[in-house]
Amino acid sequence: MKATLLKKVKKGDFFKFRPTDGATVFVRDDYDRETKKYEYYDFFNIGRWNQRKGNCIVYVDFEF
Repeated sequence: MKATLLKKVKKGDFFKFRPTDGATVFVRDDYDRETKKYEYYDFFNIGRWNQRKGNCIVYVDFEF
């Protein structure tokens, strides 16, 4: 598992906010120019989405 910034994750790639095995898996979506934040949604529940700034630390390169 590798730590990186949310803005470096490509659209459609998976990431987690915590490096644990039980952490929720999210998928990065579009960048909203109006709010200047990145949208993401829960892999298992696409109705659950949110936005965060690009300087947020996330974890990539994991198996689930």
